Amino acid sequence: GGVPIIIGGTGLYFMALTRGLSPVPSIPDDIRRYWRQAACERPVGELYQELCRRDPITAARLRESDRQRIVRALEVYEATGTPLAQWQEKPGTPLLSPEEYVGLVVDRPREDLYARADTRFAQMISEGALEEVVLMRSMQLDPDLPATRALGLAPLMACTAGEISLEEASGLTCRDTRHYIRRQLTWLRRNMISWQ
Repeated sequence: GGVPIIIGGTGLYFMALTRGLSPVPSIPDDIRRYWRQAACERPVGELYQELCRRDPITAARLRESDRQRIVRALEVYEATGTPLAQWQEKPGTPLLSPEEYVGLVVDRPREDLYARADTRFAQMISEGALEEVVLMRSMQLDPDLPATRALGLAPLMACTAGEISLEEASGLTCRDTRHYIRRQLTWLRRNMISWQ
């Protein structure tokens, strides 16, 4: 009988709850396997050109280097014959109606967020982040995996490879984190304008 409080996560989680996700049909396993294999074997530029030929509408919305989204768009187009961008324009079914929730945004001054992010990164370094990066390097992960795009990972990889100093890696990470914070704040202002 209690009142649930849903916090954290990404804005996409909240959009799924309050607006619903676009009704993109399930992709058959054989199509998914084909394009996932192509993603491993073909250069991303070639996949992007394939998407441009098949689905120029969606291709125009994607970065040429975004292998994951390009492959997703190719899967959807092959399975449905409809551009992913057109599916995304169709409204979803929200899991919660406006009467069932109160949307709140906890906001802090941007400079405070920057300082907290810098402090958190310094704490991560002191707690063994470099050792974790060395371990990740030894795993030889596919550079296109989402985990390899984690904030700070690329500069720390360069640092552990002796290409840049820890000071340079920290500066790059703090800069990239600030950019990420700005993008998040912009997204919140645009998509959660009605939240308190």
